[in-house]
Amino acid sequence: MQTACDVLQLLSAVTIGLLAGALLTEGCLLVPYWRSLPADKFHALYRELHPHLYRYFTPITVAPLLLSLAAVIVSMLLTDAGRWPLVIAFGLCLCAAATHSLYFKKANTQFAAAALAPDALAAELKRWAIWHWLRTGLAVVAFGAALVSLTL
Repeated sequence: MQTACDVLQLLSAVTIGLLAGALLTEGCLLVPYWRSLPADKFHALYRELHPHLYRYFTPITVAPLLLSLAAVIVSMLLTDAGRWPLVIAFGLCLCAAATHSLYFKKANTQFAAAALAPDALAAELKRWAIWHWLRTGLAVVAFGAALVSLTL
């Protein structure tokens, strides 16, 4: 059973790291580019990319949640030394995922529908970037906690 715990901890850390890396990439490359575009070009591009981004980020967000939850359950049952950092990692992943319902779902739908005037779009993209960096920070700290769980 300890081997299963170790494997789940490793898979949890790997998938959280992939999520954090994907969010960092989006924040450093896509978001500044989107903010530099005129409204009409942004809306056209986002309308095209929206389904692809959704299909990409859904599994890369859900996998760390499921794997870290499984790792928490098994590590608690075994009273594994890494269980508390795993609890923190899972909680942070849950908070990062919750930002979708709290903010991103509505904003992304507005972007895809080209529902915002140019001045409102600039303000919303600024707000989107702030929420994105919050979500990214949560994922990065979750990754750190998952790595700590591997060292205990």
